[in-house]
Amino acid sequence: MLGLSAGGMADADDLRAFASASGVTFPLLEDTAHTYDEYTRDPTASPYPIDIVLDADGVIVYFSREYDPVGLRAAVESVLP
Repeated sequence: MLGLSAGGMADADDLRAFASASGVTFPLLEDTAHTYDEYTRDPTASPYPIDIVLDADGVIVYFSREYDPVGLRAAVESVLP
């Protein structure tokens, strides 16, 4: 699992503080090349935000275009051993 800070809204210190405050244990990456900006020029083409959880067989068990921490956590927990 990887997280992506897109749109240049946070620097490395902000990301570390967010991870610490929210309990995130997976790597958070910065979009230093501002690739996200390329997608936001046309809002209909933007892939963000999308949360997808796959089970061990690669079957999508959760898909959301809105941030739903309760639903996302339940989906992740459902695929963990």
